[in-house]
Amino acid sequence: ELWGKGFGGGTQSQLRFLPERHSDFAVAVFGEEWGFVGCVALVTAFCFFLLSIFATAVQAKDRFGSMLVVGVFFYFFFAKNRKNKVLVESEKVISWVPFVCLLLMIFGLAGVSFVNTRFEYLSGTLVLSIGILSLLWFKLFQKKTNAETAKVVKELDWETIFFLLGIFVVIGAIKETGLLNDLADLLVNVTGGSKVAGFFVILFISVIVSGFVDNVPYIIAMLPVAGGMAAQIGINSELFMFALLVGSCLGGNLTPFGASANIVAMGILKKENYPMKFSGWLKIGVPFTLITTAAASALLWFIWA
Repeated sequence: ELWGKGFGGGTQSQLRFLPERHSDFAVAVFGEEWGFVGCVALVTAFCFFLLSIFATAVQAKDRFGSMLVVGVFFYFFFAKNRKNKVLVESEKVISWVPFVCLLLMIFGLAGVSFVNTRFEYLSGTLVLSIGILSLLWFKLFQKKTNAETAKVVKELDWETIFFLLGIFVVIGAIKETGLLNDLADLLVNVTGGSKVAGFFVILFISVIVSGFVDNVPYIIAMLPVAGGMAAQIGINSELFMFALLVGSCLGGNLTPFGASANIVAMGILKKENYPMKFSGWLKIGVPFTLITTAAASALLWFIWA
């Protein structure tokens, strides 16, 4: 609702449908009672508060002073949470092997990124190998039956996996045909020599494109363009670089398939019998994307422009 249900009129909080409504879901409670207008006012006030903190940090005489201001702010900001600790019942660790496999995958992918090789599927091979070894450990060392092992594989979100495969095939085709490069050339001609126009065009196009296209190939294609535009105008390249990153990352919230995490979330919702339509996602995704992008852009312009 635009104006909300009024103070104390929220059914989700007053009837205790929302868990931890005083902490984790405080914004949900506020949004139901004060509506879209109240949420925009809250986010705007919070952004101005953060900007004042960063302004104080920027005006400090040295880097130590800047770090001290930001550090003190976040210390007192999070210190109040120590009074509201929630005791969670500890679970007994059966085995550390899954945790070790997860660390191997994370650090393995980081290490592989530094390896110069012509084998394009090295990262995928690494992850697949760790997955197969994990299944063998589950079957042999945990002494599970074939049916139990097959159940683990069957319960994977195969719909999301194959959907992501298709998405990356389409993105690869778009990249190979040069459509992203044509878009980058068009942006150079449209912005001309204006710093403001370049900033907002890169930001706007990045939000729209990332809402429908994976942002990795788009960022790869646009990074040299953003740098070249900054060089032609005669400004630091960080402004356009960060505009590209902000628009691409936050633009992924625009649609259900704008980011891999969105697709996974949609798959989980469908699996739990809570399917969400495309229009339902847009009702949440569009306002959220606009608010977060506006706040991040204001901070970005304040720091780098």
